[in-house]
Amino acid sequence: MNVGILNGGSTFERQFTAVINKFSKRVGLEMETEYFDSAEKVLNCGKRQDILILGDNNNKKAAIPDAVFLRQNNFKGELVFASRDRKGVLESFSVKPFDFLLLPISIEDFNNVLFRFVKFLKEKECLFLKFSGKEIYINFKNIIYIRSDVNGSMIRCKNKIIRTPLPLYKIEPLLPQPLYCRCHRSHIINLAYIKSVGKDVIYLGNGETLSISRRKIGDFNRSVEKYNNIRNLYGA
Repeated sequence: MNVGILNGGSTFERQFTAVINKFSKRVGLEMETEYFDSAEKVLNCGKRQDILILGDNNNKKAAIPDAVFLRQNNFKGELVFASRDRKGVLESFSVKPFDFLLLPISIEDFNNVLFRFVKFLKEKECLFLKFSGKEIYINFKNIIYIRSDVNGSMIRCKNKIIRTPLPLYKIEPLLPQPLYCRCHRSHIINLAYIKSVGKDVIYLGNGETLSISRRKIGDFNRSVEKYNNIRNLYGA
C-alpha cells in the first residue's frame, strides 16, 4: 500500500512515518511512504498513492486548493486532511475526503484511520463473506468462477476451493461488473479467465469448461464485449 504525505513539513513527516511503520509491522502489510511538496508532483510521480495525507505546512489552513486540483486531474486515491483549520472541515466536503484529522492528533486516532482504510481497501478489492461466525476476504482477481452447490455455493479460486452456505443469488450482487457474468443459472464466471468460447461452452485457462445457457447467451456476449472494451481502453 502506498501512502503519500503532501506539504507536511519535516516534523509532521517524521511523526506520521513512525506511526505508519509501526502500523505496517503490526498488521503485516507492506506500506511505502513518499513525500511531496506540491500536488503536481503527486500526479507526476508515476506511482499510484492509495492514500494521501495533506498537511497544512504550518500555515494553519487546510490544503483544500491542492485537494481540488488533484480531484480535477483525476487523482483516484483517498484523501486525509491533517490540519489545524477547523473551518476546513466543512470546506473539505467538496473533495469527499476519507477523513479530516484536526491537529494535534493522537497516535490512536491516526491508527484508527489506517485500520479503517485497510478494511476499506479489502472491501473494495475483495469479496467479503460472513457466515458460520467467520469473516472471509477473497480477492476478486483470484476467483475463477462461482458455482451453485448442494449446500450453498462453491468458489473456485486459483489455488483453492472455498465452500459457503450462501446461495449464488446472494453472492452475485457483491461482484464487480463487468468482470463477472452469470452465464448460467448455476454459475458465475470471471471473464478474465476465459481462454476461448464455443457454441455453448466456455473454455477456461485452467483447463476446465463451463456451459452457457441459451437464456444467458445474449447477456454473456454483451458482458464480454463490455469487458474487452474496458480492458483495451485501460490496458487492464
